[in-house]
Amino acid sequence: MPNKTGRVTAAQVARHSGVSQATVSYVLNDNPSQKISPETRERVLRSVAELGYTPFEPARTLRSGHSAIVLFVMPDYPIGHVIDQVSAKLVGLLARQGRTLLTHRLSPGAPLVDIVRALHPVAVMSMTPLDATVREQMTALGTRVEIIGFDESPGVDVRHPQERVGRMQAEHLVARGHRRLAYALPDDDRARMFYRPRLEAIRTFCAERSVSDPLLGVVSADIAQASQVLQEWRAEGVTGVCAFTDDVAIAVIGAAAASGIRVPDDLAVIGVDDIPLAAVTVPPLTTVHLDVEAMARALVRPLGMVEDAPVPDEAWVVQRSTT
Repeated sequence: MPNKTGRVTAAQVARHSGVSQATVSYVLNDNPSQKISPETRERVLRSVAELGYTPFEPARTLRSGHSAIVLFVMPDYPIGHVIDQVSAKLVGLLARQGRTLLTHRLSPGAPLVDIVRALHPVAVMSMTPLDATVREQMTALGTRVEIIGFDESPGVDVRHPQERVGRMQAEHLVARGHRRLAYALPDDDRARMFYRPRLEAIRTFCAERSVSDPLLGVVSADIAQASQVLQEWRAEGVTGVCAFTDDVAIAVIGAAAASGIRVPDDLAVIGVDDIPLAAVTVPPLTTVHLDVEAMARALVRPLGMVEDAPVPDEAWVVQRSTT
C-alpha cells in the first residue's frame, strides 16, 4: 500500500521482494562494495518494476553527494542531425542505468560551475574544451568530467571516427576515378572540431594515392555564393566533392543545378550524416552513414555507466546517385 504521499517507498520494495531495505539500496545504487547475488538483484529489480518505484531524488542526492543527472554540454553553434540523434540514444542508454541526461548549451551568461553546483550531476560530458580551472572546480564538487573533443581535451577523443569519415569519402571518389577533389566547408567555422580531422584524413589519403591536395571552399545556402565556388573548382578541374555534411552537400547539388553542372556526370558529390532528405534529393545523395547507437555507446563508456558490449562499425558509405 502506498504511503500518504502516494509514492512507493524503498521499504515497500524490500517487503515485496523479501529482502532488507539495505539490500534494495545496494541494488539500486549499484554499490560495488556489496556482493549481491544475481537472483536477489533480479528479484529486487522485478519488484521495482511491478510497484513502479522511483527513488526520491533529493534524498538520494543528500546521501550520495550527487544526483543521478549526467550533464551533456554542447557548444554554442548549431547542432546537426547526428548529434541530436546521439543525444536521444544517450537518454535511453543512461535511463536504463537509472541516470537522467540533461543537455545544456554552453553560454557565457550561465557559468557551467554554477550549474554543476546547483544540479550536483554525477558526471559532465562536454563536447567543447573546458578551461582547466573550470574542470578542477567541477571535480572538487565531486563531479566526474569527460571531454568529448580533440587535442588538449583530456577525455574521450572523437578524432579517430572523424578521420575515418573523411578517408571513406575520399576513398569512395578516388575508387570511381576522380583525381581532382575539393572539400566543401560549412559557413560556420565553429564546426572546425569536426571538419578539421576529416579534412586532414582526406589530405593524407590523397598524398598516399598521389592525388592532388583537395581544393577548399566554403559552400553556403546562398546559391550565388555556392555557384561561384563551384565554377572556380570546375575551372581547376575538380570532378569530385567531399562535403562536410549532407546539408552542405545539398547546397552543392543546388548550386550545380543552378550553374548547369551535371551531378554526377560533371561533378560527383558525397556527404556525411545520411539525413532523411539525402534519399530524396535530385539526384539522391551518396553519403556516409553514422551509427548513432555505436557513437553513443563509445561516448558514454568511459563513465562506466553502460555494459561493455562490443561496438559495431560506426560508419559506412551509402551509395546513391550523386557519385
